[in-house]
Amino acid sequence: MAGGFPTSSERLVETDGRPTFAWFRILSRIGDMVSLGDVKAFFRALLVKLGSPDGTLENLPPVATGSFLTKDTRVEGEFSVDYSGTLESGLVRLSLVGDEEAPLPTSYYGTGPIGEKGWRTIASAFLPGEGITLTEAGDGSGVITVALAELADAGGGELRKFVRDAYGRLAGTSAATTDDLAEGLGNLYFTDARAVAALETTGPDYLQLLLNEYNPP
Repeated sequence: MAGGFPTSSERLVETDGRPTFAWFRILSRIGDMVSLGDVKAFFRALLVKLGSPDGTLENLPPVATGSFLTKDTRVEGEFSVDYSGTLESGLVRLSLVGDEEAPLPTSYYGTGPIGEKGWRTIASAFLPGEGITLTEAGDGSGVITVALAELADAGGGELRKFVRDAYGRLAGTSAATTDDLAEGLGNLYFTDARAVAALETTGPDYLQLLLNEYNPP
């Protein structure tokens, strides 16, 4: 009851014609404030409004015309909504096609690979692509981890220059030479000037000896 009054779903009388407890309390309170004749007149007017031609409960129709759905009203579901029961039986049940009372964690309602409707784990909506691995958690939570697959070392190749973007992806390659490589500390590049300087600082004047051999004095 809301605010001391029966709710709209509360029946007025029991099957044997006696008022329900909720309405009996209201009627008792009304009886303390007004006369019995006033109460009877009020309910006769109410019953007439509800469709009773003479204001009696016996002639009250099951459903007031134009106010509620009739018992032969059809209830149907479309697409993903299934239904059962009838209004006449007093129960109409609506549910999703393929619904479950307790779907698995991390699940969604949708269609499977061949369009069947029901609850699916999120992991079932993914397929591993080339170089990608999918690993479902072993704790039953349905959480899936997406990661790069291990890449085997395919061996060396030609010297190439490459460019990567902000995400580390290979954005471009081109041919390379030793001119594109910075010189190290231990292995230095050979140059003519370095070769001559090395000969001059590590022994006799080999260049002069060579000249003397081919051009004797």
